[in-house]
Amino acid sequence: MTGQILDEKYLLGRLLGEGTTGSVYEAQHLGTLQPVALKLLREDHPAARSEGARRLRREARAVGSVDDPHLVKVLDSGEDEATGCPYLVMERLAGEDLQRLLDRVGPLPPPVALSLAGQALLGLVSAHAAGIVHRDLKPANLFLARQPGGEVAVKILDFGIAKVLPSSPSPRSATPLTRTGGLLGSPLYMSPEQVENSKHVDARTDVWSLASVLYRALCGAAPHEHLPTIGKVLIAICDAPAPALRERAPWVSPEVARVVHGALAIDPARRTPSAAAMLAAIEPLAPGGFALRHEMLTGAAEEDGGSARRSAAAAPR
Repeated sequence: MTGQILDEKYLLGRLLGEGTTGSVYEAQHLGTLQPVALKLLREDHPAARSEGARRLRREARAVGSVDDPHLVKVLDSGEDEATGCPYLVMERLAGEDLQRLLDRVGPLPPPVALSLAGQALLGLVSAHAAGIVHRDLKPANLFLARQPGGEVAVKILDFGIAKVLPSSPSPRSATPLTRTGGLLGSPLYMSPEQVENSKHVDARTDVWSLASVLYRALCGAAPHEHLPTIGKVLIAICDAPAPALRERAPWVSPEVARVVHGALAIDPARRTPSAAAMLAAIEPLAPGGFALRHEMLTGAAEEDGGSARRSAAAAPR
């Protein structure tokens, strides 16, 4: 659809990404000339459109209600009059997601990984304070946005399956979103309670998922990524503690490993109780703060991550 005008106000540019039910384009608002990113549901998937439209509306209401520099900004939403396709308009970000970075450089130096997690936790604290549980935190949904001057801001993306808790000030958004016979979330990063019933989760499920992301960033693999099938992964998430982080990544300090494993407790009652509590546990381990610069994710990450991968190859599994 590059070159087409959507809803008489957005000129679509190049395709940024594509999924089963929708695509994300560069776009420009014709009135203000503001560059944006536009998520558009595909008109040739009518069976997915009703659920997809619900997710877009949910995402627009959830993220649009919270102003935090670590949550992607939602600017507009609507439905194209000509095609009937729902769309969501977000701020246009420059950079890459964490999944691509990890695929390229492997494990990150602990100070870099902690800074990434710390910024994501700041965003989660704001989301949870608004009664919003993300339910799909994974490296691909953490975007490393380049800022002026070379700084990098972590932005949480894709609140499409977010749960809005009843205590939220926006009860209209609290309609449950379920999918019979399916999973809501990404298996490698799902909490035990989410595996069992995604409707019955609270903010602690995001704590688990972010800890799984941090585990992956530190050692190069999610806690149960070594298992051969999704079924075995889901069983292990519910029944088996995460393999000891320092056995996979001996360069990680015991203090950092304790924070990660505390947030990966299978029983939510024994888990780090909130994003704010996990943030408080990480802050002393990052005395320089959570600031990130682009060079920390390129040259430094490639150098230290490469040595980390060589150590990982020799570490016991």
